Amino acid sequence: MNRKKLRMIEICCLYYFIIRASFLGVTSSNIIHLARQDSWISIIVGTILGLIPLSIFLYVKNHYPDDTIFSITKKLFGTVIGKIINTILVIGISFIIIITFYNMIGFISSQYLHRTPTIAIGIMFILVIVYILTKGINVIARTQVVLLYFGILLFLFAYFGLTKEIKLDNIKPILEFGWSPILKGSISYIAFNTLPLFVLTAIPKNYVFDNKHYNRNVIITYFLSSITLMLTTFFIISIFGPHLALLYQYPEYHLLKLINISGFISRVEGIIALHWLFDLFSFIVMGLYFIIKYIKDDFKMTDKITNYAIITLSIILLFAVEHIFKNNTIANFIILHYSPSICFGFLFFIPLIIFVRVLFKNKKVS
Repeated sequence: MNRKKLRMIEICCLYYFIIRASFLGVTSSNIIHLARQDSWISIIVGTILGLIPLSIFLYVKNHYPDDTIFSITKKLFGTVIGKIINTILVIGISFIIIITFYNMIGFISSQYLHRTPTIAIGIMFILVIVYILTKGINVIARTQVVLLYFGILLFLFAYFGLTKEIKLDNIKPILEFGWSPILKGSISYIAFNTLPLFVLTAIPKNYVFDNKHYNRNVIITYFLSSITLMLTTFFIISIFGPHLALLYQYPEYHLLKLINISGFISRVEGIIALHWLFDLFSFIVMGLYFIIKYIKDDFKMTDKITNYAIITLSIILLFAVEHIFKNNTIANFIILHYSPSICFGFLFFIPLIIFVRVLFKNKKVS
């Protein structure tokens, strides 16, 4: 496995894709359901409030720059309790991976490959995921840089082509139902688009060789990524209106069907929507990397055995997606009503306990 350190641009690409990963079909649908025409405001509020968990993650990384989160918990709580905490964290990440993989397969099946069995689509992606995971974090990170360039080009092409469709009357009246729906939407945004950043605590800060301005670069990436999601939501609401947007499972995809540049470039939504698939794919890979890192650190596995673990975990993921969610109705109900609480329980309160422990330990030392 290549031991070369990562570049800061590669880490920023990982942050970018992970922040955006759960938006398609999950965050967008939840926020529109909760906040209606004020959905874009929910993302602004969620971005600001999301600085709290992001700061917690960065604070812990800064105080243990040579360690993964798995070794940090053992140093703070001891081996036994540390392993229990690590297991809880892995369960939380696994839950989001399953939702993301299910969402990706569902999106491809409904919008691209109508007649292809979902199991076949799942196997196709699992093979690619297994291959890239066996190549290590350096190859994963370099792949993200390439995908970022393509993703940004597709994003810009899409939304320049949609500006003429905006109808500002669709976002009115602003704050019709007050701040409560907006705050509920922002909580959903934090749960699905900020808390999953915890997977990057599996990469020590000092594994990035040009990390002098690590926090600044991460926060800039965080805001830029959130702006792309806010703009997407604004386009959805201002073009479709909240009532029509609620009828679509993937409103951001149907939005792309309206692109018609100069009257002769049309029906390009299938190509442009690839940037959403880049987001989904990237998080699944990094989520599985987080779990593999946990297993390798805790059980001291060799690279060869680690590769077998990657294959096994990928098969388990495919099996879980095929059997946990029997249909879209059950999946949507769980995602809307239970998933935000589960995400906060596993990926906010547990890191908060770690943060408090680090804080008190530093005070004792000083």
